[in-house]
Amino acid sequence: MNWQVALILSLTSLSVYNLLQKLASARISSYLALPFITIGIVLASSLTLIAVRVLAVSDSFSSKQGILFSLLAGLFWGIGQIFALLIYYKGAPLSIGLPLLLGGLTIIGSAVGILFFKEPVSFLKFSSIGMVTLGILLLSRA
Repeated sequence: MNWQVALILSLTSLSVYNLLQKLASARISSYLALPFITIGIVLASSLTLIAVRVLAVSDSFSSKQGILFSLLAGLFWGIGQIFALLIYYKGAPLSIGLPLLLGGLTIIGSAVGILFFKEPVSFLKFSSIGMVTLGILLLSRA
């Protein structure tokens, strides 16, 4: 599977996730929702491990650093999710809350890629980040 197909599948899954997250926010406290979301993640992870084992995927590997970074990523994901759920629980519309979150992540992710991973910066990339920033500013005033 190439990264473009993985991107489409990720966007589809995460879009459904965000829709369900917004629906849940009116029916459960943000602090109580996260454990149930985590159970869903454990189920998805278990199915993935079974599929990797059954299909004998050749590119599955791990290292101590990889495991540590994955655990820390999960910890920060959980913390971020508590606040993301809180955004909707406190009444943010999905049409504003989600674009602000994703736009902010786009800007921060671009900055991390450029500053820490020394990814190249083209005029097009810089202009695109600027447009996302402008979009966030305009949307936050909507």
